[in-house]
Amino acid sequence: PLRQWKYSARMGWSDELKDGETGALFHYLCGNRHSVVADLDTEAGRSKAEQICARANIVVDDFESGSEQDSWLASVKANNPELVRVSVTPWGLGGESVAANDFTLQAEAGTTAFGGYEDRPPLAAGGFVGEFMSGAYGAVAAMTGLMGYEIDGTGATMDVSTFESMVLSMQSCHFMHEQMEPGGLVPRSFNVPSVEPTKDGWVGMCPITPKQWYDICDVIDAPEELRPYITMPLRAEHMDEILPVLHKWSTARTTAECLEEMAAVRVPVVPVGNGQ
Repeated sequence: PLRQWKYSARMGWSDELKDGETGALFHYLCGNRHSVVADLDTEAGRSKAEQICARANIVVDDFESGSEQDSWLASVKANNPELVRVSVTPWGLGGESVAANDFTLQAEAGTTAFGGYEDRPPLAAGGFVGEFMSGAYGAVAAMTGLMGYEIDGTGATMDVSTFESMVLSMQSCHFMHEQMEPGGLVPRSFNVPSVEPTKDGWVGMCPITPKQWYDICDVIDAPEELRPYITMPLRAEHMDEILPVLHKWSTARTTAECLEEMAAVRVPVVPVGNGQ
């Protein structure tokens, strides 16, 4: 369960959480919340949930379109017309009834087409990024529904598709690359720099725009011949030239110092833990 989920333990880098301990991700996602258990497969559970919905402004669900739970919530909504329902599902209400997860949705959206080495299997972005994206769209949908209720007293059903959220949010790479290197789709590549060593740990960098790359070159005092590598595919192709220069700079500094210098020029940068 999420309450005791610990990525570093799953990867074998650290011990599992002890009984009674909760993981960092659970604290992040579930802070300042109260929980109630209601089994919707039972009459008592449905009754409890209906009482809660009757007092709620917004209900968020992930019930599969056309499922028994979806039909039940639709009837609850009909009995509480002021209730705002926010449905977040892989394909949207009325969409495909096909099982999906974050990886398969990234593949369906086309974003795995430009991640990783050309001679290896495709790579997806980690960290359940699609779920966070659909959550952000869901938050906007919830506030829009609530504003609509304040205008006319009627709550709407807000339909959020995780797939469509990912298409809108993750396909920008093709458009951005086309502006920098006109003439074709993004070739498969990986970010350089990415997670890099420092004097006392690791730092993560994510330059996207040409200006961010130029700023990195300025900070690390890179030779002039590295500056034209403004796209991720170009930097991946020339990583053997870039990384020695970058690591000479980063390993001479602590993680905190790297963060300070890169953040000063607005390069996306974060500290990276070692799983301990």
